[in-house]
Amino acid sequence: MQLHYEFGHIWLDDDRGGVSAELYYERSKTGKGFEVVELRKAPDLQIDGIERQLMIGMMEYLKSQLWTWIDSYHGRQFLNQEGIYDVMGFMQGLYGEVFGVDLPDTMVGMANQMMPVNIDVLIPGDAVFWGSLEEPNQVAVYLGGGKVMTVSAENGTIVEEVIKRYNQPDFARTLR
Repeated sequence: MQLHYEFGHIWLDDDRGGVSAELYYERSKTGKGFEVVELRKAPDLQIDGIERQLMIGMMEYLKSQLWTWIDSYHGRQFLNQEGIYDVMGFMQGLYGEVFGVDLPDTMVGMANQMMPVNIDVLIPGDAVFWGSLEEPNQVAVYLGGGKVMTVSAENGTIVEEVIKRYNQPDFARTLR
């Protein structure tokens, strides 16, 4: 059996070339994540945890979209209409296009909308913040391997940076 992916639809082939299970999902009407629209399984399907397997497939697909998005924006300038670097516009664009989540216009709002996660267990796509929860002063998307992507305050270019020992993020948030 093999999983297949396209936005809004994950399906598992059976050994005869048919579909043994499929999951349909769409962006939430509230703008927070995704909603499962329908789950179909063949009546004779005897695989325990097929729903979990399909949900994992959905998350894997979304992660692959993260890398496509990152590759397309890396090195480009991300400035607002006033010509000022716009890290929140970058984060809103990334989370909106990749994960279907509408984020608030502020770092505080973004941090409050997402779930806390320990910095020691970050996965690509998590958000890391510097500063306090009440007053964060920088945010970036975690890429894995101790690297983040953010908008440079110097020239508004989207950059990949290594998290330095002396400049660790203060807290992190996730959509998981």
